[in-house]
Order: sequence, then structure tokens, then C-alpha cells
Amino acid sequence: MPADQGSRPRQQWVWMVFLPSVILFTAALGIALYFMKSSGVMATVIAATAAASLLTGVTVRSVVKFLERNPQALFITTLGFKNAGKTTYLTVLFDELRLTESRDFAFLPYGAETPAALTANLELLHTGQWVPKTTESKSVYYQAAVQVAGFGGRRYLLVMPDFPGEESEKIADAEGRPSLLISELFKQAVESDIVFLALDGEIIANGMPADIAHLEDRMMEAVDELAVRKKGWFGGKVSAPVALLFLKVDLLGGIGVLEASEKLPRLVRLCSNRFAHFAAFTVSSVGATEGSSCAPPAKLRPYGVVDPFFWALHKLTTARGRSVSSERSADDPDRVGLIGAPREGIFERRRPS
Repeated sequence: MPADQGSRPRQQWVWMVFLPSVILFTAALGIALYFMKSSGVMATVIAATAAASLLTGVTVRSVVKFLERNPQALFITTLGFKNAGKTTYLTVLFDELRLTESRDFAFLPYGAETPAALTANLELLHTGQWVPKTTESKSVYYQAAVQVAGFGGRRYLLVMPDFPGEESEKIADAEGRPSLLISELFKQAVESDIVFLALDGEIIANGMPADIAHLEDRMMEAVDELAVRKKGWFGGKVSAPVALLFLKVDLLGGIGVLEASEKLPRLVRLCSNRFAHFAAFTVSSVGATEGSSCAPPAKLRPYGVVDPFFWALHKLTTARGRSVSSERSADDPDRVGLIGAPREGIFERRRPS
């Protein structure tokens, strides 16, 4: 991980605590030695203060070293039916995150599968071809090392699985309708720190009313079951951050999140009731399609791809007692897509032009 991107703020924080502790220890020790002949009690108090100061400095430095050497696992599951655009979204998300410049954030894909999968998928997109559907033999666990700086910053080993949406077709109910509830991807979602619910914008844009209602009902079924398994019966709202992603929003004319949410109002209301930290986002992984074949453009123009990730990570870090800086403008509510809540802090970031 680049030292100048994430470790510098933490190093400054360590030295701000460690150095004063050492200075106080040295001063108190000197004063104690000076007064030792005249007042044993005073010397004892000062010596105790010096020892406590030194212990504080050593403890702080030890804790930070432990956090740096022991990154925490961060599991995010993108849950959705087939053809929702999950694989393309994950590909572009990782590409955008590794290109993000920020004083608070660093992102490095790693592992045997991730770099190769990203390269293969991006080559297809850049040549006007869509990423093929994920099959059981090609399921990928996208991985990255993530560093969050700031006061008490943290390092994560991120894992985002990409399972085939077609798996839900094999687990159909008595009427032959697909269900997510027994799929391997749903099991992963139950154990995840963060969950993304992916909706196929093409169905919302071009589907019949019955198709849209079917999508909403099946996702609501998954939301209820997810809440039960994560919290248990009558356990209150789920604390894990959950984001609702309206993918392929370019097919919806680039509408904002409020307009998109009006397409599936019952699902949005249910999510608000089930999850303590919930937000909806409009996302386009490629920006627009070209020609009658609806191929991806030669130059990708992703829209809203990274917003769910930064929002969820912010919620997760603050819930665990660590704050992050936010200088995000509040004049663009549809871009972040918070439903029924004021804008929350998003990591300050800069994308190279």
C-alpha cells in the first residue's frame, strides 16, 4: 500500500500522542529527581505521572502497530438476479477505485483471480463487447487491500464475490419462479459486512408492469429473509449498511434516485424499515450504450459507480467508532442517492481527468 496515501495521517496522529508522552515523562522524571531529597511523597506522585505518560505513549504506538499488521476482513456481497449487470458493475467499480486519488483512501486489487479478471473484462468493454455472463466455473472472488486514513484509520482485506445470477433459476419455487433465498450468493450476503441489492434497470425501463412487479416482489422476499437471518425475529433493524443499486440507469434516461425509487416504492419502503443504514443509488457502469446493438461505448463514462461503496464504508467505519473526513458537496442529492435522510460524509476523493 502506498505509504504516502494512507499511512501519513496515522503517523502524524501517533507522533502527536507519543512525543508529548515522552517529553512529559522526561520532564516529570527530572522534577522527581530534583525533589526526591526534600519530599518523598511529591517525588512519588511525579514518578507515577511519568510512568503513566510513558505507558500511554507505548500503548498507543503498540495498538497502531497491531492494526497495521492485522488488517480486518471486509466482505461485501452484491445480491441480484441474472442479467442485472453485477459483473460489469464489479469490474468498473474496482477499476474506478484503484484510480481514485484521496488523502483518506487507498485501494489495491490483489490475488490470483482479481487482476486477471479485471484485465479480461475491461478489454472486452473497451472493444465494444459486454462482459459475458458469470458461470459456475467462472465465479470470481474480487479482492483488494483497502486503507482508510484519518484518526484511528484502518486497513481492510476486501472480498466481493461474483456468483452467477443464473444460480437462482435452479432454485425455483413450486411455480418455477426464481428465488435468491437458498442460493450460495444469498448465504454470502447473510455473512457480509455490507450488502448491495442490484436491480436490472433494463427491466424497469422496458419491462411490462407484471415484470417490474415480479422483480419488486422477489427482491422484497429476499430483503425480509435477509433481515431475519441477520437480526433474528423481532431483533430490530439490521445494522449492516445496505445499498439499493438501480443499475443501467442510462437506459432510464439518466433519472435521479428519487425518480427511480418511485418505480419500486414498496421495495424502497421495506428496505427503510428493515435496515438501520440504507440508501438507494442510481448507477451506470458504462455511461451510455451505442448503436442498435446497445454495445458499450469506446470510452467508458461510469456514473455513480463508487458512491455506494464510499457511503457504505463510511457507515461501517463510523459505526465501529472511527470517523472519516467529508468535504463532499451537498448540492447534488441524486448523485449520492440518500432516501429520506440528510447527506452523510463521503470520503473526499479526486479522479484523475
